[in-house]
Amino acid sequence: MKDSILFQRHFVLVEDFPSEVDKKQNEYYVAYLLINFGIEITNPEVVNDKVLLKISQFFKLNVPDSFYANPQDSKYFSCEELLIEQIISYVFGYGTDLGRVELFKKALPHYCIGNELVLRTYEVINKEKADEILKGVAKQYCAYKRPFSEDESKEFLYLVEAGYFDVNEPIQCRDNIFYVAHRYPELGRCLDKKDVVKYSINIFGLREKNLNHIFNANKEKVELIREIMPYINDCPLSKRQAKFYNKICSLLDMDANANNEKSPYRLAKLCLDKGDVIGAAKIFQKSGSLLVRNIKMLLSRCKREEIDVLLGMMPKDNPAIMYQLLTSLELDNYGVPRTFRYFNNKMAYSHTENLYETQYRKSALDNKTKDIVRKFLINGLNEYYSSIPKFGKIYISEEFERVALPINTTSSGNGLDVLPSGSRLKFSAKYIRTFCYWEGVRDIDASLVALKEETIKNGKIDEQFDYNTLSWRTYSQKRFGDDALCSGDCTDYKGAEYQDIDIDAMIKRGFRYVVCCINGYGETFDHGDIHAGLQVKNNINTAAWDPKNISFSMHIVGQSRSFTNFALDLKTMEIVFVNMKSNYGYIVEPGQVELARNFLTDSYLAFNMKSLLVNLGEIVDKPEEADYVFDRHYQGNENQKVIRPFDIQSLVEIVNIK
Repeated sequence: MKDSILFQRHFVLVEDFPSEVDKKQNEYYVAYLLINFGIEITNPEVVNDKVLLKISQFFKLNVPDSFYANPQDSKYFSCEELLIEQIISYVFGYGTDLGRVELFKKALPHYCIGNELVLRTYEVINKEKADEILKGVAKQYCAYKRPFSEDESKEFLYLVEAGYFDVNEPIQCRDNIFYVAHRYPELGRCLDKKDVVKYSINIFGLREKNLNHIFNANKEKVELIREIMPYINDCPLSKRQAKFYNKICSLLDMDANANNEKSPYRLAKLCLDKGDVIGAAKIFQKSGSLLVRNIKMLLSRCKREEIDVLLGMMPKDNPAIMYQLLTSLELDNYGVPRTFRYFNNKMAYSHTENLYETQYRKSALDNKTKDIVRKFLINGLNEYYSSIPKFGKIYISEEFERVALPINTTSSGNGLDVLPSGSRLKFSAKYIRTFCYWEGVRDIDASLVALKEETIKNGKIDEQFDYNTLSWRTYSQKRFGDDALCSGDCTDYKGAEYQDIDIDAMIKRGFRYVVCCINGYGETFDHGDIHAGLQVKNNINTAAWDPKNISFSMHIVGQSRSFTNFALDLKTMEIVFVNMKSNYGYIVEPGQVELARNFLTDSYLAFNMKSLLVNLGEIVDKPEEADYVFDRHYQGNENQKVIRPFDIQSLVEIVNIK
């Protein structure tokens, strides 16, 4: 875990630097890393076989075989031949080492090694510097004001157990306190009854009839709740929350004394029934995040002259909340079905309104109100970041204009150069090859869904969903001709799937976006080792796997069968990071693709990391002149702080800065 945490931040740990290095071997290793992985080492004089081995293990020179050796192989098979080989392989090769049953012998070309190279810079460090970096990562995790993702929680727990966590460092997000409460139960003083209910529901579910059995099966987590209960604070609860809290107390043989007499929802409803929107807002304002959660509903019910009063009640000490509201405005249009994206237990869900819900909804905002809210939020964000202490001189590369604020609570999170959800990364290649490879888990499926621009703006994704999907169910039909091809459906416990996209050809077919999804047909993602990402190519007739041209790679993990990986904006030639796991099924569904819709709107990055950073200091034109450098490639000196666009923990720390 230690090596993985450091490697994702472009550090390679060597416990002790070699006292002597063979110069010829050293030069060979340095050249090998550059040629095979596109890696430059900032201190090449210490590169030895241990460094080479570690990097090879993370980047992988070889991955498991796919059904067809290369997506381009399927060009040489008819639709009927592809389907027959698929069916026969299912019957005779499924669950065995046979893999593909080859029925139709083809003279397939020999695919060359590509010459594309994605350059990355790494530093080789010793144990002392590694310890310093890991303590800094633990401190950054404490600054999170959102719950950890699956990978983030595992990293933080490791850092706590390994002694890199400082108990005196305040944990800003209450959900994240539970990761250290087993060691420091006194941190329960930062929690209240609602937090215990929320945590218990995430662990045990809502099935009250089965709570006795579930409690007995989760004794370690039950003991954690028991230990923190003496420290927690009282707070208003809804009727359902109070009932659940009392049930927990009963199972723990503790006094149950919760009720809903002070429920903010009950009191706010009384105000709304009288038409007193501001009164309802004041009640929500006293109850943590309830005002923010219900702000759209309140705005849609208030009079024009009350809008400024209501917006003025928004909390001004948590800019992430303002940003979340800002990014959710675009898709809220009268007469157009809304897609709600919401989170539960580190999973993303989406719900698109039906005709009845669209017709009778009360909380839609008209365009004038949205303009007022948008202007208020952007001004509020700029005012907040202008009011905090300055960083000094700052250099910001153009890439940060396309980097989103890191607020996603469901992302798998970690991997190779993964940007915050909603961020965009330029590519210049003629072709894109997606990949997914796995070991120790059965039958992972990769899918592409092509979408037109009008579908994202005001259409229904499910209208032509099946026809526009390239997956294990449809690849033999060649719906996109040779413009989008698949390597076939690999069903083994160790395998890979690839898909090739011809950018210009897909644009000519009328498509602007391609959404890339992963589904666990055989098992959930909490088994095995699963990675998915993208390779950029100018020559499509190249080897299926080539680690030196990986644009990024995500590690997929969690108790889920569905993961929306990323999307491609073919018009602007940008990768759009989605990075959301969800609770959809073992085949790709419209709802899974809906999770990307908000990120694909033109206005999602109206306020971005660069918009934030320009408020924090004096902007300079040259990185050499800056105290803080925000750039992917720049190598700073000892007096400079360099932050990369994929340094998500550093970006989170800046977003939450006070």
